[in-house]
Amino acid sequence: MDVTKSNWLEATGQMWKLYLALLSCGIALIAFPFAVIALIAGHGPIMPYLVTGTVLSIVIVLWLMWSLRCLTCHRSLVWNMITTRSHTTWLVDLVHLDTCPHCSHALRPRRQGRSR
Repeated sequence: MDVTKSNWLEATGQMWKLYLALLSCGIALIAFPFAVIALIAGHGPIMPYLVTGTVLSIVIVLWLMWSLRCLTCHRSLVWNMITTRSHTTWLVDLVHLDTCPHCSHALRPRRQGRSR
């Protein structure tokens, strides 16, 4: 664990999971404008676009809840944030974690002074 990082997710090397989930959600959201275009143009069904966007979004959130875990207690960080925080702040709180909300495993700062 790299204790020089500023937050818990970066220090535990798990920030990439959050970045991947956010990128994937952005890609999933692209399906919805295609559904609107198909509806307005009257060409083809819109349900495949709606189902694809919805299913992909749900799978991404489930994967994030399963994969983003504390390295000490192995409990889901995302589930804790979703169930204990406001719907407007859970993601921000997740990004700014400095301890595990379950077991309080914290970043330990490097000792200054003597070197061996």
